[in-house]
Amino acid sequence: MVRTFGEVRLLIADAEDVVSFGDPSCAPSDAWIEQREFEAGFQFPISYKWWLRNYGGGEINGEEIFSVYELPLEQVKGGDAVAMSRRSGALDEGRLLLCWPNPGEQYYFRLDDSSPESRVFWRSEVDAEEEQYAETFADFLVRRIEFWS
Repeated sequence: MVRTFGEVRLLIADAEDVVSFGDPSCAPSDAWIEQREFEAGFQFPISYKWWLRNYGGGEINGEEIFSVYELPLEQVKGGDAVAMSRRSGALDEGRLLLCWPNPGEQYYFRLDDSSPESRVFWRSEVDAEEEQYAETFADFLVRRIEFWS
């Protein structure tokens, strides 16, 4: 179910026991977001950019949601979506990682999805099974928050 940004914002605020996001002061600049889009060869979906600009990054129940770091890729040590996707080989396989909660699963955008609101997929690394997890990144956030709440 597609949610408005206002609905997602309220859900995030009400779930402070499981959500630990930043705020606009933590947000990457538009220039860095555009740089990472260029490096990934993929235009980030609208709701992902909304989240980056409003929260900058964070975790849901300890699961890091990958964001954009204002550093050159070779200097990034943590959860930058493009850096993590490159290091793991996911980018070469057409995936931009969003969350890697454990060694057995990944949540990601497929780079061949050029719609303004790319769907989020889940993949089991054990058998490479893939399934759609959410219609949008905002819906992905809602599902993960509701799962842990």
